[in-house]
Amino acid sequence: MTAGADDHMADPFTIAPACPAEFLEVAALDRIAWPVVPDTFIPDGEHVWRVWCEHAVVLVARRPAAPAAGTSLESGQGSQADESGAVSVRSGGFQPPLGGVSSQGAAAGSRRYEPPAVVGALVMFPTRDGELFLHKIMVHSDWRGRGVGTALMRAALERAEAPVLLTVDPANAAAVRLYENMGFRIREHVAGYYRPHEHRYVMVCDPNPNVEIRMSKE
Repeated sequence: MTAGADDHMADPFTIAPACPAEFLEVAALDRIAWPVVPDTFIPDGEHVWRVWCEHAVVLVARRPAAPAAGTSLESGQGSQADESGAVSVRSGGFQPPLGGVSSQGAAAGSRRYEPPAVVGALVMFPTRDGELFLHKIMVHSDWRGRGVGTALMRAALERAEAPVLLTVDPANAAAVRLYENMGFRIREHVAGYYRPHEHRYVMVCDPNPNVEIRMSKE
């Protein structure tokens, strides 16, 4: 899996299943990753992410360790998969995210960036109808436009063994087109899906339409 045409100029990130211990980082990303629009977004709590990171499908995009001053960011091209199934992807041109200054760095007159380790996340879980519901996909603002969200979505669809559902605001034409380009189709329009004024399309992508999905009746 590669991202962008200028991979030799890119900074890598790794897509892998979240570790249970990462739930605080994912929850922190959830609180800051969305536009500040009144009455349209409620972040999920840390206790919810704690359960999801252990029992749901949660994929995260991790940045590499911050390089020391003077260290080159170029360490190869393309993507690599390690033994755990993590996939390393190179994104678009590097722009150091804002971060703190370490006390040692300040004393030495140098600045050290400390961006978050988890720069993107996706969560999906099974439904009672034997499908998978993609509840949320989010990317840190400093890492948008680098293919992180697309890589997370592709990784989720590659792992899916059942149709994947998601909801999207019908007024968000750009998002609808994006999901359609990734294989989703509109299943239905639900008025007042969340609250009376929040309508949604329910979209579905079947990664393997020839496989019959069997659901438990227990």
